[in-house]
Amino acid sequence: MPVFWLILLVLIIAAVGYVLGRRRALASAGSDQRVLHSLPSYYGWNVALTVMTPAFGLMFLWLLVQPVWIDGRIADQLPESAIPEGTSQSLVMSDVRRVSNGLGLLVQQGFLSEDEVSDLIAGQSEIRKKLGDVGVALGSDVAPDVLVAAKQYRELANTGSTAMSVVVLLVALGGFALAYLVTNKDFRARNIVELGILLVLIGAASIAILTTVGI
Repeated sequence: MPVFWLILLVLIIAAVGYVLGRRRALASAGSDQRVLHSLPSYYGWNVALTVMTPAFGLMFLWLLVQPVWIDGRIADQLPESAIPEGTSQSLVMSDVRRVSNGLGLLVQQGFLSEDEVSDLIAGQSEIRKKLGDVGVALGSDVAPDVLVAAKQYRELANTGSTAMSVVVLLVALGGFALAYLVTNKDFRARNIVELGILLVLIGAASIAILTTVGI
């Protein structure tokens, strides 16, 4: 699932959580807002934030870690013959990533099917020209080992993206269920929401600082 649609689904779950959380709090107070510990909106935001914060946090970490993990795994599988004299493994991996992204574009734009991508053989399918048609420029023909690695890279990336979508949605739904079930008129929603926002701001600031110093 594309990241855009995954983000949209999480936001929809959060929006539904806001409405239902607010409604549940009012229902537990007999629709008398004065009985609530916090304003009704805080109960809604508590559910929404409990959906979004862990789900988006996990998604962010996944998107950071997955490419590094795939790079390492594919690089370890590259035979020495795949690294020509005078070049390096990092340069070969750069070609692998470009070819992998190009194969994805060929499928997305309807030039090839998944089965046709699986059947591609280096040197026999004008792969370089096909990739050029979708804007992926290569300095030379695609080597057999690079094509094999690119296919493996794409397969791992697709599997990882599918797993991320499933896990993120489960986390979002789990957060929804947890926050919804604890919602009642005595729940200190304002305290929890304010603490949650503070932690999010601290986390965002820490990421910004680490990015600035290049860590």
